[in-house]
Amino acid sequence: MEKGLGRNFKTAARKLAFIFLGNLCYALAINLFMQENRIAAGGFAGLAIALHPWLHVPTGVFVLVLSIPLGMLVARGRMSQHGILRGPIAAYIYVVRGTPLMLQVMFIYFLLP
Repeated sequence: MEKGLGRNFKTAARKLAFIFLGNLCYALAINLFMQENRIAAGGFAGLAIALHPWLHVPTGVFVLVLSIPLGMLVARGRMSQHGILRGPIAAYIYVVRGTPLMLQVMFIYFLLP
């Protein structure tokens, strides 16, 4: 194995491990806090909390299983060679990462119908 290839693999593995660890922390927070207090969040967390009484799958597991593939698809789209796919995904990532979460929540709550 080339030296550069090993370094790229280690970097990619480390990034993937951090993505998994972040999703795991989020899943634990949902299971230990949000579900117990009946707080419904948006996205996969809200879907998981709403479906928990019928599916009997732990909410954190549900979120973890759905969010990692979605994140991988968004990352793959961001690295795409096609500008039609890469442009909107890059804009979405730019907006979501560049604005505070509270501002996004207020925008969705007050401005969207």
